[in-house]
Amino acid sequence: MNPIPAPPTRTTLPLRQVTSFLLAAWGAGVALACGRTERLVAPATKPSFSLQFAPGGYEAADLGTLGGPMARAWGINERGQIVGQSETSNGETHAFLWTATDGMIDLGTLGGAHGSAESANDFGQVVGGSTDAADRIRAFLWTSATGMRDLGTLGGSRAVARSVNNRGQVVGTAETASGEFHAFLWSEGEGMRDLGALGGSFSFAWMISENGDVVGTSTLPSGEQHGFIWTAQGGMRDVGFLTPAANIMPVGINERGQVVSWSEHPGSCDGFLWTEADGVKALGFLPGGTCSLARDINDRGQVVGQGDIGGDPEAHPFVWTLRDGMHDLGLPPGAQFAGAFAVNNQGQIVGEAGFGGVELHVFLWTPMR
Repeated sequence: MNPIPAPPTRTTLPLRQVTSFLLAAWGAGVALACGRTERLVAPATKPSFSLQFAPGGYEAADLGTLGGPMARAWGINERGQIVGQSETSNGETHAFLWTATDGMIDLGTLGGAHGSAESANDFGQVVGGSTDAADRIRAFLWTSATGMRDLGTLGGSRAVARSVNNRGQVVGTAETASGEFHAFLWSEGEGMRDLGALGGSFSFAWMISENGDVVGTSTLPSGEQHGFIWTAQGGMRDVGFLTPAANIMPVGINERGQVVSWSEHPGSCDGFLWTEADGVKALGFLPGGTCSLARDINDRGQVVGQGDIGGDPEAHPFVWTLRDGMHDLGLPPGAQFAGAFAVNNQGQIVGEAGFGGVELHVFLWTPMR
């Protein structure tokens, strides 16, 4: 397999699970752990839906796998449908769609052995990346009617789709004819459009809002990594000024134009909330912690992510609000680490938890009302 290269980074985070999609989605059953890899082995049991109480008024549900020891979730829509990737019983890694009625559904691949579903809109359209028969990573759009469809590239051979909105607009990154990787915007009528970069050779679109605004990251001519916001009216705008850090990762945007991001510093990382009117606000840390990674934000302003706590360098999932600050969702019983990756407007949170260095499970945290 020919993986898409990760952008330049100087990762020194004290978290066990630093989940960069470009690395994790193509791990093929490998968990990234502070610069080292661990091969996952089959667990003794694979619960399909077990409920547990989590701190702060949430129920935590283990959603199982597609037969292997590893499953990771990357997105959840307003219908509570969850998408991600899971290892199968034969060691392949397939994209999945989970629903409360049908459980975890194997979406297959484009002919290769590995795939990951990254986002689903409220109409059940799913996007992500999969290897094809030639072992190339390709961007896909899946529907129940058509199955998995290759969205093409920007002239090269590789691409990954990261987000889809309810208008069917898809964003991600794709290889150009020159071998660079550029953020793209795809639509049914216009196909794949190159959104360019901030002067460097790499850009990645992480998320698209319902009105078509796109957030992502791009390298500069210097090689530094900055965040960007792209709009149809203004094109790509550098928002690297959010913090003085060299590497900025805007990863989520809601319908109010609020953007969540995180940045790296030597020995630490910081989560941020940014708005056009108020600028940047640091999210802070869990008690005693030194690192927080913001992953997603809903229209209610709830931010989810992962961070360390004092005395424990492993990742804990958190939910943050302007009123209440950062709250630790806690670890499921027996878990060594966990992270929250996406949240919908109902407050449902999806993420993962690791057990004993050998299992990785998808978890759904649901508010108890």
